[in-house]
Amino acid sequence: YIRRSRRRFWGNGMTKDKKNAYETLYYVLVNTCKLLAPVAPIISERVFKALTGKESVHLENWPNIDEKFNNNALLKEIELVQDVIHLAHGIRNKNNVKNRQPLSLLQVAFTNAEDYDVVENYANIIKEELNVKEIEFIKNVNDIASVDYKVNFATVGKTMGSKIPVIMKAIKTGNMKLVDGKYHISGDEEMILEQEDILVSYKAKNNMPVMSDGEVIVSLNLEITEELEQEGTAREVVRNVQDTRKALNLEITDRILLNIKGNLPEKWLKYICNETLGDLANFEDASSTFTLEDKNIEVKIKVKK
Repeated sequence: YIRRSRRRFWGNGMTKDKKNAYETLYYVLVNTCKLLAPVAPIISERVFKALTGKESVHLENWPNIDEKFNNNALLKEIELVQDVIHLAHGIRNKNNVKNRQPLSLLQVAFTNAEDYDVVENYANIIKEELNVKEIEFIKNVNDIASVDYKVNFATVGKTMGSKIPVIMKAIKTGNMKLVDGKYHISGDEEMILEQEDILVSYKAKNNMPVMSDGEVIVSLNLEITEELEQEGTAREVVRNVQDTRKALNLEITDRILLNIKGNLPEKWLKYICNETLGDLANFEDASSTFTLEDKNIEVKIKVKK
């Protein structure tokens, strides 16, 4: 929440949105301190007193959260969105692609048709979290991955071991469908299986790696063009400059001078300056210097207070 709300906190003036962001953060932190107090007494005490100025968190009543804040439907939506993000991060991690490196395309498919409408409403958030340019929602899983079904003998064998040949035949002939979270077997014999009774695996198509948790299937285009590589380098520069600002104990509003040497286009130099409150300049006596090297890009940065 804090990371996604940073621009709200940085906004000029005390707008209603900025006030709401601070009040929400304050409310959550104070009540979290009360919840943590029995098991983490010292850190809870320190944070609570710093936030409220009160005598002690251990003198407070157990928090009574207003019922109006209970929104199970929203929680389920966010859980689904987080599943998509988690799986896509898994592909990045497995292939050693940092999240700061922009990618062109994320493809998403669901076994539950209703999930498409939910996730489409959060498409912009997903793109920001995963640093991808486009999201494509695939209605047919077979368009992005070949699907393989196998009987889970550990669960099926205990309850319907004699039916295993019928189930295997249904899988082979395509007489099995997932409906409302359960597998329906048709053909010679009708039966209903739990989702855990069938093991599902996906094999990537079109050289785009795939990852799934059984209900959500995601695929990422890991091809990095020259434009994407330049943007990735610019983001790395921003991160390093921000770390430098912290090391120099600069205030959040302090401007700095930047001397950037390398083959980054002007638009990314402007991006770096906007993100770091920097101004391009030529100077020698830098407060800090660092160099970033990528496959085709080398950038040398000097920072001055």
